[in-house]
Amino acid sequence: MACRCLAIARSLSSKATRTARLTASGQSLRHGAGFRRIPHCVPVTILPRAGTGTKLPVSMSMVQTRQLSSDPAKKRPEQEEEADEGPNWKVIVGFGLFAASLGAFLNIRHYERTRRQQEEADRNREVNVGVGGQSIAGQSVGRPDIGGDFMLIDQDGKLTKNTDFKGQWMFLYFGFTYCPDICPNELMRMVEVLDALDKDTATEKKLLPIFVTIDPERDGPSQLKDYLSDWHPRLIGLTGSPDQIKDVSSKYRVYYSKARMGVNPDEYLIDHSVMFYLVDPAGRFTEYYGQNATPEEMACKIADHIKSFRP
Repeated sequence: MACRCLAIARSLSSKATRTARLTASGQSLRHGAGFRRIPHCVPVTILPRAGTGTKLPVSMSMVQTRQLSSDPAKKRPEQEEEADEGPNWKVIVGFGLFAASLGAFLNIRHYERTRRQQEEADRNREVNVGVGGQSIAGQSVGRPDIGGDFMLIDQDGKLTKNTDFKGQWMFLYFGFTYCPDICPNELMRMVEVLDALDKDTATEKKLLPIFVTIDPERDGPSQLKDYLSDWHPRLIGLTGSPDQIKDVSSKYRVYYSKARMGVNPDEYLIDHSVMFYLVDPAGRFTEYYGQNATPEEMACKIADHIKSFRP
């Protein structure tokens, strides 16, 4: 009996010792670095020493596990936001190319506009210089060296000289029938001037409109006749050989230059100065009018010249 009690006491003492060891081990693990607390208990079964034949259930209130690193294949939300906020190089390059193309286009337009303005200013400066270099500012002071004798062919095929128009006020314009926009606009302004002067008996039918072509290769007499008949019944068209047209254009300080538009010889336009010239009945240049002058202003000035003229 005493031996049996001693065996039971030893068994209980051994179980209590194992329980104390497990509890102490749990406390030390609880404070270790890199461990986290799990809020539920995990049952653990501990076997006693061999020979006892008894299982002792022990509950652990804490189980600590080390936190493992995250999957490197998965991105953190911060990394995803940084990737989304990165620059879109395709958009940037496309915008850069568009901006460069637009800048080049605007620069070309600016250059062409500046060149035309400079050429127009140079031509006006030549017109404004009279005999002895005296400035006339569009109106004759000391008679500028503009105009002169010419011999051309009218729309009926008749040889025509400048002396044939003596005793009449000539209103000349230099252009060409294939002109797409400038010449039709200027002819409309010419017709408005004629209509305004014809309303006054003092100036009625006193102004003779003359269209001088700067494109003699295409503007023959028949072409001029067909083209000018739609504008005004008194409008006279003049053409001639290339040398004759060059001579009369030079005398009136008219600038013109061909601009090829295709491979065929007749595929071209002509860049030219835009000006009206008023010549008095004595054949002397009186005044010129540019694109800035309105038909009303031209008609008013021409009427003053007609009424104040003394042979």
